[in-house]
Amino acid sequence: MIGLLKKNFYAERTYTIFFIVCSLLYVGMYLFIKEIIFESIIKDDEYGRTILSFIPLTIVSEFNCKLFKNEFEMSATEKYFNILPVSRFQITLSKFISSIAFSFLGLLMSYFSLYCFTISDNADFYVKSFQKIFIAFLFVVFFIAFQLPLLIYNGNEVISLLIPATCIFTPIAIFCFFRKMDINEFITNILKWVSEHNLSYSDIILILSGILCIILFISFLVSYKIYKRREF
Repeated sequence: MIGLLKKNFYAERTYTIFFIVCSLLYVGMYLFIKEIIFESIIKDDEYGRTILSFIPLTIVSEFNCKLFKNEFEMSATEKYFNILPVSRFQITLSKFISSIAFSFLGLLMSYFSLYCFTISDNADFYVKSFQKIFIAFLFVVFFIAFQLPLLIYNGNEVISLLIPATCIFTPIAIFCFFRKMDINEFITNILKWVSEHNLSYSDIILILSGILCIILFISFLVSYKIYKRREF
């Protein structure tokens, strides 16, 4: 199992370096992005800084797709590990662990972005801002949990991005259509509901973490069934 994880982390090294470089370039371009590109969209406040710091986290799933696509195409490597004394259960588990570890890298870079943005604006730090990023991280892992069975099945980057996005956002779009509300109203109503039930960000994180564990478990079982039937 340790050898499988080392193999996955070794395969991720190029994507990890590229992702970190892209994130650092994004942080370096903060003033340009804030004052020119998003001047009329993002306000220069704590909310705006938090929204902008989400970017490194949101592109994690894209890098994860590219990694799986590359791994899927390297069938010789897959054949080699399938003749070793390791089970397909362990191989599938190692894929999940490495994907979530890569997601944590996105979380760290988003935290780093928020820290740099706050320092750049000579503003105060708010714990809630970091909690919001962690909630966004949980949603990213939730999205990846939808992706992993598709990636293990055929490694198609486009399909593994579009199908989960469709499954997640279509119900929201239908709900908004029948309720005659836009996405801003939808988000406002969610925040209102949270406020009415006196839920703190810590409570939300705890609830979402519990739900996410169940979803990841189901996703793992589905992925294992798919990988178990694959032929090399």
